[in-house]
Amino acid sequence: MCGRYVLSKPGDVIAETLESLEGFELVDSAASQIEARFNVAPTQQMPILRSTGLATLDLASASSARRSRSIELSSASWSFTSAKLNSRAAGKPLINARSETLLEKRSFATSFRQRRCLVPATGFYEWRPRGNRQPFFFRAARGSILVHGFCFAGLWQESVQRASSKSEIEFCIVTGKAGSSMTEIHHRRPVIVEPDGYRQWLDPATSEDRLLALLRDSDPPLERYPVSFKVNKVAYDGPELLAEVSEAPTNLTLF
Repeated sequence: MCGRYVLSKPGDVIAETLESLEGFELVDSAASQIEARFNVAPTQQMPILRSTGLATLDLASASSARRSRSIELSSASWSFTSAKLNSRAAGKPLINARSETLLEKRSFATSFRQRRCLVPATGFYEWRPRGNRQPFFFRAARGSILVHGFCFAGLWQESVQRASSKSEIEFCIVTGKAGSSMTEIHHRRPVIVEPDGYRQWLDPATSEDRLLALLRDSDPPLERYPVSFKVNKVAYDGPELLAEVSEAPTNLTLF
């Protein structure tokens, strides 16, 4: 799963992502206004990149049939509020979507088919499931093309908030089975889209089979190290959270 993540270099990550989206036009951007975040938690507002559909014909192209697509950098709330959440029968907000069941869950199927997004990040946290519940920070392995940052596969929707009657963009992060670099800590991990898959993930014309293959085949090399238990508290959100610490004894139970 993914319950906390980091975006320590928002401008760099977003700029590199856009470089991989040749043929897409950024029509709305507030990248310079995005602050670094070191402990992003559910329901908080974070940037996502989403396709806004077909733009005008690319007349400079040799082929008049070629079309360009537009990209919008949007601020969105991390969690899907279902229809139940806008009624008296409120349920728990959905922050993750399992890649294996995207087409089976009504909560996600439409967004998977029509409203996919990229969620910029530079790493994420995960906790040892038993014993001391030691938190670890995961990032791209040294030497990886993703070492400066990457994007999670995401889904988005627009929801009307019951309290204010205002519409709000929401997103959730797609998860898959953990790869070899994570299985010791957790059996699930956020799906990281490889840069050569950005276009296909955002393109509304990409087939479902190809989309599912992107999710299934994603397993970039990651490295991890233990970090402070301060990350458990949402109130802490500073670069000191990324400092490596000595792992606590595994027989220490904190919760």
